[in-house]
Amino acid sequence: MAKRKAASGQEDGNVAEIVGGGEDVGMLSTRSLIEAATAMNPLAMARETARLYGEWLKIVVGKSAREVPAKDWRFADPTWRDHPIYKRTAQGYLAFCDAIDKVVDDNPDWRKRERARFLTGILTSAIVPTNTLIGNPAALKKAYETGGKSLVRGVQNLIDDVRHNKGMPSQVKR
Repeated sequence: MAKRKAASGQEDGNVAEIVGGGEDVGMLSTRSLIEAATAMNPLAMARETARLYGEWLKIVVGKSAREVPAKDWRFADPTWRDHPIYKRTAQGYLAFCDAIDKVVDDNPDWRKRERARFLTGILTSAIVPTNTLIGNPAALKKAYETGGKSLVRGVQNLIDDVRHNKGMPSQVKR
């Protein structure tokens, strides 16, 4: 629909109106990241930082009551609940995400709050421990079971995606 309107010369409205979407959150850039960070309340940031450090201390000594949710697909492998290091890693990550969410939710301006929520969601999703080999027990198990062949196939897929799909992951399972 957006291509049709653009081709017909109807580019008067903003992008959200053209594609029939909601509020235009703008471009993702360094400037938008800085604006999102400056939109956060310094008192909320200090309060949540202190709470986060306290929670991290509890996690390190094994006294945290924070549960790793089994329904969260990123932490579906039972290792995230059974192995003490993986459990603490997941607890620390989830505590960090909760602290970020609380700081963002403290902003009274809904536009800035939603923009910050969008950007922090992208950033916290990017740093999830399962995005690394060492932080993904299911991938490590698969690598062990296949004698490393799963890792070789993964690297081959990466090379193929770089060569033929402009570096974007393909949706075809090979």
